[in-house]
Amino acid sequence: MSHCDIDIRGRSRKLRLNYRTTDETRKWATAVLANVAIDDLDGGVDSLQDYRSLMHGDEPIVKGFGTFDEELVYFQQFLEKIADGDRNFSGACMVFRTKEFLEQYEAALKNLNFPVKQIHRDQPDNPLEPGIRMGTMHRVKGLQFDYVFIPGLNSNSLPLQKGLNDCADLASQERFINGERCLLHVAATRAKKQVIVTYYGQPSSLLVGAGGVATGG
Repeated sequence: MSHCDIDIRGRSRKLRLNYRTTDETRKWATAVLANVAIDDLDGGVDSLQDYRSLMHGDEPIVKGFGTFDEELVYFQQFLEKIADGDRNFSGACMVFRTKEFLEQYEAALKNLNFPVKQIHRDQPDNPLEPGIRMGTMHRVKGLQFDYVFIPGLNSNSLPLQKGLNDCADLASQERFINGERCLLHVAATRAKKQVIVTYYGQPSSLLVGAGGVATGG
């Protein structure tokens, strides 16, 4: 705030209660930000340790697969289970680091006869319109869904390899990786009921600090 010549020191209040996500999701998403300094907008650093959620629900799922096709089979089974015969799917959203990753999964889900709908900034979403919502991590800020899927969280997708390669030194790499952690935190906390994180091959290094990784088909 001070960079914008807005001085709120001594006049700010923290909103410590989360009314959107479950405490299980909050804890997992906060673990993603381990060792990341968060500006409290009041001249200090926010530890995030005194925040709580009023709701409880299912634990986040972190699941690894050997191949992209195995990951898709898991999505197919999970989506059919939560649909329970209703193929609207508007309460489910898949979130990706880049548009390229999004389009890869969009094509695969269409081949499996799932309705999909990309989220666009200039188009308000109509929950009555069927389709699994699909958006980038930047685009889903401020939105919420019952189920949030974060697929393909492989070692080269987050932190984004291209972004790492463009960093000039170790300090800029650290800043970039911290920004990637914040994006993952934002994506996970879009979930009201449950967040499902998957990868195939080698997992993202950011998953290790968020409660480990799991494997299985």
